[in-house]
Amino acid sequence: MLAEMLRRLRPYRRWPTPVRYLATALMVLACFALRYWLGALDIPDNLPLYLVFMPAVLLASFMFDRGSGYFAVLLSAVLGSYFFPEPWRAVDPQQIGPTLRLGAFVLIGLFTAAMVEALRGMALEFTETNKALEEARSRAESSNALLSALLDGTPDPIFIKDRQGRYVHVNAATTRLMRAPGSNLIGKRTRDFLAENEARAIEAVDDDVMATGRVRVVEEVVTSGTGVPRTYLSTKAPWFGPDGEVVGLICVTHDIHRRKLDEERVRIANAQRQLLLEDINHRIKNHLQSLTAQMFRSKQAIGDERARNVLDTAIGHLHVLARVYDRLQLTSHATAVNAREFIEDLCADLNATVADPKAIVLRTHIEPVMLNSGRAVLVGLVINELVTNAFKHAFPGDREGEIVVALRRADDKLSLYVRDDGVGMEASDHRGRGRRLVRSFANELGGSVEWHHNGGTRVTLTFPLLEASGQAAAHNA
Repeated sequence: MLAEMLRRLRPYRRWPTPVRYLATALMVLACFALRYWLGALDIPDNLPLYLVFMPAVLLASFMFDRGSGYFAVLLSAVLGSYFFPEPWRAVDPQQIGPTLRLGAFVLIGLFTAAMVEALRGMALEFTETNKALEEARSRAESSNALLSALLDGTPDPIFIKDRQGRYVHVNAATTRLMRAPGSNLIGKRTRDFLAENEARAIEAVDDDVMATGRVRVVEEVVTSGTGVPRTYLSTKAPWFGPDGEVVGLICVTHDIHRRKLDEERVRIANAQRQLLLEDINHRIKNHLQSLTAQMFRSKQAIGDERARNVLDTAIGHLHVLARVYDRLQLTSHATAVNAREFIEDLCADLNATVADPKAIVLRTHIEPVMLNSGRAVLVGLVINELVTNAFKHAFPGDREGEIVVALRRADDKLSLYVRDDGVGMEASDHRGRGRRLVRSFANELGGSVEWHHNGGTRVTLTFPLLEASGQAAAHNA
């Protein structure tokens, strides 16, 4: 009520100073007239002045300001002492009471004016504070309503638990999941609504999040009122209090049941495709091996050396194809071959079938890279050509030596090295044909090939690692 009165009196404080002082003087004169009228009624002369002039002091202080209240006090004292002199003229110590009353009036009046000003300031500040609090409360209620609307409109369950695992807040999706009204969920634990094994697994993760303060993303199985287990992907984060201590957790969970079913169907389909691919590869490999055996038998019956060399080359190419189909794998992008396994097996076969029984060591250093089937065939043909030539021509007689096959990866390129420490390559029609073949294979790979002769022969084939083969490598790793 006081605050409302001060609010209504606020316009008067903006009056010009002379107008305020004039209004104050009129209030004092009104009180003076009342005092004069009381004197005419033979009221005792020693009537305390503050009983008559104090309303003017109070009204001026409330309506205007402290200065107007001080002016009312001083003007009242002057008028009273001048027009009602008897109480203040006596200097006899026995008649000093009226003088003290005048002094008391002045002091009380000044103090009252000051207190009214202070009270006015406190009341206005209190009013402004209340107004600000009301606005803040209104904004908070509006924000809470908006936040609740957002949370309830979210299809994913969102909820908050305290340190004891009790629900503090849940959105509409959580109530649908738990098949219980929000009022029934608040203050309850997960174990109150789910099967024991499911609740135990969920609460174990909750306890870990609150104990460690770390965010965890986990898959959780929940059997709601439908009786059908469903898989949810839950993101759980610690809820920190004002002092930085963990006071609970906040969880957002997403239904991934359909995605899990789709993943299972894809996994089964991939497994079936892999089995089918393995069966086809096995059949093709058997056919290639049968064709290789027939060509080998035909080679034994041919006396022409050049024809035998042509058959040897064809047999080697078929052998490479058989090895590729033996190592062919199904990836998420294409059919691919593990380069390390394929090249090591190919070199082992070449060492067993091409090398003469002498001390020639064939070593391999292959980095784990996946090649698509077409590029694996080309790499195998290059290795077959170079290693076969090295076995046949780099170590004449009983010369001992070493052949090294290496495949290395550098950024987005692959480098194939075939090196021997034999007598080195000399020009001949056969080896000239081998060079043409290797260059042809290098062109198909989109790369380049170089020959180096220094205490043996070293052939370097550099070609790009295509995106598909790079993705397959990552998938295999």
